[in-house]
Amino acid sequence: MSAALKAEPIAVAHIADAIAQRPTRGDPAIRRQIRKSGEALAAAGLPGPRDEAWRMTNLRPIADAALAPATCAPAGAPDAAAVGAPAGARRFVFVDGVLDAALSDDPIDTKDMFVGSIALAARDHADKLGQAFGREARDDDAIAGLNAAFHLDGLFVWAAPGAAIPEPVAIVNYTSAGVSAHPRHAFVLGANAQAALFERFIGAPAGAHLTNAVAEASIGDGARLTRVVDQSASADAYLLNQFWASVGKDATFDNFALNVGGAIARDDLRVSLDAPGAHVALNGVFLADAQRHLDTATIIRHAREHTTSDEKYRGVLADRGVGVFQGRIEVRPDAQKIEGHQMTRGLLLSERAKAHFKPELEIFADDVKCSHGSTIGQLDETALFYLRSRGLPLPAARQLLIDAFIEDGLDDVADSGFRTWIGEAAARWVRR
Repeated sequence: MSAALKAEPIAVAHIADAIAQRPTRGDPAIRRQIRKSGEALAAAGLPGPRDEAWRMTNLRPIADAALAPATCAPAGAPDAAAVGAPAGARRFVFVDGVLDAALSDDPIDTKDMFVGSIALAARDHADKLGQAFGREARDDDAIAGLNAAFHLDGLFVWAAPGAAIPEPVAIVNYTSAGVSAHPRHAFVLGANAQAALFERFIGAPAGAHLTNAVAEASIGDGARLTRVVDQSASADAYLLNQFWASVGKDATFDNFALNVGGAIARDDLRVSLDAPGAHVALNGVFLADAQRHLDTATIIRHAREHTTSDEKYRGVLADRGVGVFQGRIEVRPDAQKIEGHQMTRGLLLSERAKAHFKPELEIFADDVKCSHGSTIGQLDETALFYLRSRGLPLPAARQLLIDAFIEDGLDDVADSGFRTWIGEAAARWVRR
């Protein structure tokens, strides 16, 4: 597709004024630099329908909502019960993109690890923060640029070589009605380090709001990062969530996302396998009812030889729900002897529900094993007949088959605490 067809962003009228009105006094140098890099992209607007990556997800409603970017700490805070996290996790709550210390656990700051706010890290550990902050996200991406221009805070996780963060780290992103929040998180794992992350995206139960989150991760040689996401925002919410990661030699990035909320929600994952032995597993389940539009877009780049990737997503679409999956596997010329596999499955529960699956392979090497596939269908009539012949009424039989379809996807969550949380969130959707 030519550049001319892509150069028609959706204008957001208030952005230029919001950039001019941002408070900047006291900003650390690293924040000023990133903010400056995003200003032009933010002012240009949101990606339009002629941008191939956004052809199936129209961001016009977000532009028309004219939500004011958060510019300082929020005046109020959500109830503590609303910002819960899995048992045993160290919780950090960001309200409108700013850490709420009263709702959060204490930071960790030792010679081998740091887990705390970007604001604190920029003050005390700028050298460590600079290893990922502003390095992974591409500087010509409009959504990342919008985040760069308006980010206020986020979580920074750093682990020295060989260190393991002793407990799971939970990030709760809460956005108030009428606000656009832009949290920006960063994660750095040294060689053979380990960390487990749980991210939750929620917000005001009523009233439009936007969470535009960006996270950057540098995963060192032999390190392992596990990440689980629960996106359960209200029907009035808009969500744009990007995660950019580079994976080193013999390192692993394991990601699972449950997407059940929002009016429009886009989950973007961009992973680069940068050294032999690097591995990534991207898995997820998306559940859309009413008129929700849930979009998952992934790019896995095999940049070096002997790298591997596995990708499995499944969606259940009811009412007028729309599910989009766009997954691309890129194999660079130097990436010989790689394996990359991708599979997506969709279950339609309504004649008005829609599924748009677009798997892609872009291969510039000749000694590779790559596969992709997708299926979209309805409940198996033979299975329904069998269950009904055993005495189950039709609603119960349908429920059992839907549960089984979703459970197969949730099995990719290995941590028992995370698995329990995600399972309960999915069950609430099924029994809505």
